[in-house]
Amino acid sequence: MCKEILRKAVDLANGQTELARGIRAHMPGSRTSQRTVWYWLDEAKIEVPPATSQVVPICAFLDWRRHEVLRGPICLDQLDGMPTEQAQAA
Repeated sequence: MCKEILRKAVDLANGQTELARGIRAHMPGSRTSQRTVWYWLDEAKIEVPPATSQVVPICAFLDWRRHEVLRGPICLDQLDGMPTEQAQAA
């Protein structure tokens, strides 16, 4: 996921705080905060989010298909990351 797409995710989530809440809601045990999201956008010199495990919660929260937003060859199946009922209907 690149910073441009992460900025789009922040916009769709209505802010960095809401995106962080969405990540935590879909990733049990996550300590992602607004400050973490801010760091990814403004300070990180690496691809963001750095942990690929955080991409799934972001996509689940925003109801995105992961193949549309992922960096690298993390996900090849266009149905991955979709809610089960949607994937079965597709």
